Amino acid sequence: EKYIDQLRNYENVADIVYNPEETELLKRAKLAGSNPLYGFGLEMLISLFEKTFEIGTNILPNRELMFKIARERLSQNNPIVSPIP
Repeated sequence: EKYIDQLRNYENVADIVYNPEETELLKRAKLAGSNPLYGFGLEMLISLFEKTFEIGTNILPNRELMFKIARERLSQNNPIVSPIP
């Protein structure tokens, strides 16, 4: 399988894609015996939203609520952010 030999050289492998949580890279890392690290993509996305919201409103948002809403929308295959009409 493509790239599996290279992935065997890494103890941990992470991806910054938030959806799907288990990307092709992480699936292949698991097959190669590496430790796939999940959640980095969503963490990065929420951190960006959090900082943007704080800069734009001068209000620190509820980080746990942001994660809850993002996970709910992803589990329903809904976009996290609706397009601007």
